[in-house]
Amino acid sequence: MATTTIDPARETALRFLHELEQEDTTIDRLFVALNEGPLDPRDRSFVRQLVLGTQRWRQRIDWIVDQFASKKIASCSPWARQILRLGT
Repeated sequence: MATTTIDPARETALRFLHELEQEDTTIDRLFVALNEGPLDPRDRSFVRQLVLGTQRWRQRIDWIVDQFASKKIASCSPWARQILRLGT
């Protein structure tokens, strides 16, 4: 049976997006923590682009998801919302 590995950069971006929505934190605080973490410079840059792009286009992404999903994104769990946004 094949095992699936999770990309650490995408997992970090997902966690950061969740923290931004659910906790009292800022992108700047998260990025400071990112610089102190174990990711290599390319992955840190990728995380920044994923988070900033998802935040920048969040309303548009939510609208797109709402057009095609049977359930509105606002009614999804916080983790599911971020997964949908990041994947879109």
